[in-house]
Amino acid sequence: MRDEVAAFTGHGEWKFPDAGLLATSAGRGWSGIAAEMRNHPAGEIPDIVSEHLEITLALAGDGSATVTRRGDGERQEARVRTGALWLCPPSVREDSIRISGDLSRILHIYLPADRFGDLGGRLASRRVAASSIRYASDVDDQVLLGLGMALSAELAEETSGGRLLTDCLSLALTARLASVHAGDVSAWADAAPGGLDPRRLQRVLDFIEDNIEAALGVEDLAAIACLSPFHFARAFKAAMGVPPHRYVAGRRMSRAKSLLAGGAVPVAEIAYRCGFSSVSSFGRAFKRASGVSPAAYAALN
Repeated sequence: MRDEVAAFTGHGEWKFPDAGLLATSAGRGWSGIAAEMRNHPAGEIPDIVSEHLEITLALAGDGSATVTRRGDGERQEARVRTGALWLCPPSVREDSIRISGDLSRILHIYLPADRFGDLGGRLASRRVAASSIRYASDVDDQVLLGLGMALSAELAEETSGGRLLTDCLSLALTARLASVHAGDVSAWADAAPGGLDPRRLQRVLDFIEDNIEAALGVEDLAAIACLSPFHFARAFKAAMGVPPHRYVAGRRMSRAKSLLAGGAVPVAEIAYRCGFSSVSSFGRAFKRASGVSPAAYAALN
């Protein structure tokens, strides 16, 4: 999965050679999903066949520009307004994409095709292929929009629970697409999640504490609980009142405070040990959580 996600970083450059890159998930340690934020100039995008499912979300737009595209012979046109969504499943040949005006802050989300087979096998009476998702413009789906906005926020401001958050968002996006936007959703049947009893919950919490400085993913925690990743995320929130990424982020901030108060560990090392890709991202997240910068906290303690 990691190698496939790493390949996404080159996909955007290939598909959008003239677009400016504003932000990327490359180097963040995400798995099962990748994202880029780009500025697109007016013009045409080269003929392309994607290997991944792509969700495109306009984070800005007043409707003055349009995107006209043709995939597998189907022509679609949509005005670019804030919140506009496009879907493109893998293997669709887009032989024409025309942008009528400059576009700013366009989010591209990439999901690997095998994510759908894995999830479909767990939640439905049949597997759901990524290629069965509809090729669609101007998609009206507030759930999909909310998940995309959450991913955009993490892309813009890294958090210490970012990998867990994006794992959960990947699962939620895949489930939403498979249950609402597949060509045939009649066989979809969401199963009731298994419970997270106190014994298994404590085992998960102990594992988090023992590995708080490791690269934790939802699949790691789900394995400890003996649940599927999708069911685990829901069961953990039901048991703890917060999703896994928020709980881990809180524990990592507590760990960061302890290390800062000790005064023996450099801030750069604390940032890395608490799951951040840069000192600046750690500093912003720490100040949001505690009200002061890491340096100020260390001085006060």
